Amino acid sequence: MTRIKFFLLAFVFVQLSGMAAFAQAKRPSSKQPEFISTSDIHFNPFYDGSLVLSLMVTDYTKWDSIFKLSPSKAISEDGADANYALFVSALGAMRKTNPKPQYIIVTGDFLAHNFTGKLVNQVPDTSLQKAFINNTIRFTAYMFNKYFPNTVILPVLGNNDSYCGDYDMSPQNPFLNMFAKAWVPLQRNNSKAKDSMFVAQFSRGGYYSFTPKGDPGHKLLMLNTIFFSRKYMNTCEGGDTSTTSGGINEMKWLENELQANATLGAKANKLWLAYHIPPGIDVYGSTRPGIVSPMWDSGYNRRFLGFLNTYSANITANFAGHTHMDDFRVLYNAEKKPVSFVRITPSISRSNGNYPGFQVFSYSTGGYALTNYKTYYLNATTTDSATAWALEYDFGQQYGISGINAVSLDALRSKLASDVNSQNSFMKYYEVSNLRHVNSLRRNWQCYWCGTGELTATDYTNCVNKQ
Repeated sequence: MTRIKFFLLAFVFVQLSGMAAFAQAKRPSSKQPEFISTSDIHFNPFYDGSLVLSLMVTDYTKWDSIFKLSPSKAISEDGADANYALFVSALGAMRKTNPKPQYIIVTGDFLAHNFTGKLVNQVPDTSLQKAFINNTIRFTAYMFNKYFPNTVILPVLGNNDSYCGDYDMSPQNPFLNMFAKAWVPLQRNNSKAKDSMFVAQFSRGGYYSFTPKGDPGHKLLMLNTIFFSRKYMNTCEGGDTSTTSGGINEMKWLENELQANATLGAKANKLWLAYHIPPGIDVYGSTRPGIVSPMWDSGYNRRFLGFLNTYSANITANFAGHTHMDDFRVLYNAEKKPVSFVRITPSISRSNGNYPGFQVFSYSTGGYALTNYKTYYLNATTTDSATAWALEYDFGQQYGISGINAVSLDALRSKLASDVNSQNSFMKYYEVSNLRHVNSLRRNWQCYWCGTGELTATDYTNCVNKQ
């Protein structure tokens, strides 16, 4: 081979290698998109009472700097709601885990427990009280935006998110309009018309739909399940004083959304539903003999489960919070086949004895089915909060089950019925590895197992009595 031919062949080889490398670089990644689910932050701005006066006279965008002045740098203690240190620790852990998720879903309870009671003790003036609540909600939105400035963040209301206290909310209350305006920028609509539509819809009852820009064929229905709760009351001033119109109107809205989507046939959107209080049974409140405590009013519970059954072909996931624990629910049809499910995300708050946690879900872009999730948690026994957050478990690896759907979670229920190792894992992860109540879980295991699949009072009672 002559020297000229050799160099020509070498040149061609280099060019082909470069083209192959370029083609490989341009090939789309096979990694599935991810989103973060977090719940029950219960942010408590009163943890250091010496800061409250400064917070009252300072714009919420500067609250961050005030909290940093506190000598209390440790995260909230066991049994307490989230202080500033815990809140920013959780946000930092989420960002470190995935700095650019497709979405963040926040399933309610932004305000601390007994927020209005704490507020009255610190701020006697009623007009200042509302202003302080407004700024606390705006601060939580501001902080999410600070840590995830380009991510779509979708909140729902919790039972503590109100001017009037726990479970006390009126339709068309000014709180709803304030909340909507605080959070609408995080939808990243880049459209005044869309922003206005969201604010108008949310202001009616705290529920809305969201169609993502980058996910064709996908839609999220974000509900306000406080209206459905057995504990719901309406003593709040400034809105609709009816104790039934909120729930009735929301159920009708949800039915219209589901029906309209179903009429699209093969072009129907795949739906995710997110809300705070899950349907089914409050197992923690139902472990004593003869006591059964449903989460929702029985009429709303029955109707909603009927919707999940009827439209199960299009509803690919449900997300909830409220219990503060890592849990799930499976819905069965009349033939006892699993048709829908609810994933319950653990809390950031430590008030119920669990360690703080959040979950990262992966999903398929075709059918918007959940393929897996990982739970990350804060081991609060570690003194270094910067390194304490870690992967707690990977669902698929832990249980050897593929996918997050009604069928796979039914398979998990079958494992939990008899496999001791799976039971021990579930009990550990239920409290996000704190194990504060693990002995109670073991004593009442049948109650907790029944709660994952028996979603009416009658079915739950029959299940528990079979033990």
